[in-house]
Amino acid sequence: MKKQLFSLFAVLTALFTGCSLNDVAVSLAQERIRKSHASCILLKDGHIITQESGKGLAPLFTVLDKYSKEMNGGVIVDKVIGKAAASLVICGKASAVYTELISEPALELLKKHGVKVQYGKCVPQILNRNKSGLCPMEERVAKIDDPQKAVEVLRTACAALNKK
Repeated sequence: MKKQLFSLFAVLTALFTGCSLNDVAVSLAQERIRKSHASCILLKDGHIITQESGKGLAPLFTVLDKYSKEMNGGVIVDKVIGKAAASLVICGKASAVYTELISEPALELLKKHGVKVQYGKCVPQILNRNKSGLCPMEERVAKIDDPQKAVEVLRTACAALNKK
């Protein structure tokens, strides 16, 4: 019940302050990400289409594979966007990305492909989980400028990791 009242309050506040429902949906999705209720959220027309949890690229791959139609022109809200994740966003034809952390190569790639980007912090690279080096998926796509080719490489890498 509290959740429904909060959502209603957010919508009413948006309407009275001139914000769009898309702005409200993005704010709600960002809050869900910050509270670790989800890792990746897909929005379309001011509505949450899906929210996925998991590590690495898995949540974003799920969105791309299961919700490709909705992803086209949709908005992705994610914890971290590196060049690997940016490639998935571009291949899914999302129109915008909201993230807490983005890498410089990801920001450059998204802008090059006309994807609107809003972020909290931009870093030179996305590091691996123990911060001892570059994220393995980022390493795989570092020298690939074609998002489609990057996604193919990432799918192969993820499939190999899942077999272990």
